[in-house]
Amino acid sequence: MTGASDQLAIWFSCATAGINFVFSLVGLKLIHLLSRRKLLLGSLGGVTLSLLCISTSFAVLENSSDHHNGTERVMKRDTDEFNIGVTSSLSGEVLVLISLAIYIAAFAPGLGPLPWTINSELHPSWCRAQAQGLATSVNWVANLVVSMTFLSLVSAIGRPLTFLLYAIVTFSCTVILAYFLPETKNVNLESISDLFSPSASTPKSGDVHYTMMQSPSQ
Repeated sequence: MTGASDQLAIWFSCATAGINFVFSLVGLKLIHLLSRRKLLLGSLGGVTLSLLCISTSFAVLENSSDHHNGTERVMKRDTDEFNIGVTSSLSGEVLVLISLAIYIAAFAPGLGPLPWTINSELHPSWCRAQAQGLATSVNWVANLVVSMTFLSLVSAIGRPLTFLLYAIVTFSCTVILAYFLPETKNVNLESISDLFSPSASTPKSGDVHYTMMQSPSQ
């Protein structure tokens, strides 16, 4: 965290890693109690909320930083005003830490394991290997794009708007999955194709079909 000592930063890292570990164990339990859709959509909702909190926290932190700089320019003439700026800065840092903890707690039991679980259950046997390879490639390409563009986005629009953009994208993906993702829990592999029939439980699942692609004749 910005402004924290090296020792305090290490403890922050340990705290976030501990939260990730604990809620990953929670996910191992929940995946047997809840349906795939409920757990995944609930996780996405928590991640969206936490990203909004992170965006708000950085906005508070930047506003308090501007206020702090302003008080320095007047040589700290008003001590009470300066103390308010310092308190706001600390509040922003605490909010960022809490928001990050909420993000990890929401991500670990759902978005952490479920994409791999659902991806292994969702495809018929004749295209499972190709479909899983394609999904995994898309996943890592998306991770690469986020990693490569994060600093550029922060420089261009600032940290609050960057995380607000991530929240909007996450919410949009949640809506898409709510319409198209069928429930795969306790579904036999032979019945996977039936998940995309018009009678399936999701509103738009009948619009998705698996199609066998014929190899070109030599």
